[in-house]
Amino acid sequence: MWDLTLKQIMEIAKKDMEYTWRARDELKKEMLKRASRPGMRCLQVGVPHDFGSNYGQNWESLDMYDKRPFITYKRNLADTGLPDAIYDMIECNAILEHVVDPFACANEICRIAKVGCELLVEVPFFQPFHPCKDWNPGMGMFLDGMDDGAFVNDENHGGDYWRYTPQSLAMLFMPFKEGREVKIFEEGGLAFHGWKA
Repeated sequence: MWDLTLKQIMEIAKKDMEYTWRARDELKKEMLKRASRPGMRCLQVGVPHDFGSNYGQNWESLDMYDKRPFITYKRNLADTGLPDAIYDMIECNAILEHVVDPFACANEICRIAKVGCELLVEVPFFQPFHPCKDWNPGMGMFLDGMDDGAFVNDENHGGDYWRYTPQSLAMLFMPFKEGREVKIFEEGGLAFHGWKA
């Protein structure tokens, strides 16, 4: 079984690929409607140039980066410094492959989420190496994790360190077991959706 090619694996996975970009967009629209209820406090985990405050006034944004020697942002996903259980909804889209310690980041998401918090996380499953949008394959793969070539406008935008499976997402976000679904995108990504029990 382990000698399957990527093409064969993708053919097998297609059986479960009912989750299209259109379905994801519909889910996000429904989430934004739920997020607009009075008193909702919502968090979009992103990068400095792509913050989610455009979702609405009750949305906050958080920089994705781990604490590393050359990162100077006040908050990061591995250690936010925020109080426990303050968010009603959290979205984390295409971020967890770029953090050095996804376990610390997932623990932090679980910690700052209220009971009943709705979570949507999107991560790669079968996706190419992408440390930054203008990465050139000629640069090589910087395996030490520090000199990863992922600089845009002189700011580090993270390497590309991880790939996930439905089981690893379920393990990372175990508290979000109410209505939990993990779906495979058409193009090889995974979407995790659930509520904190």
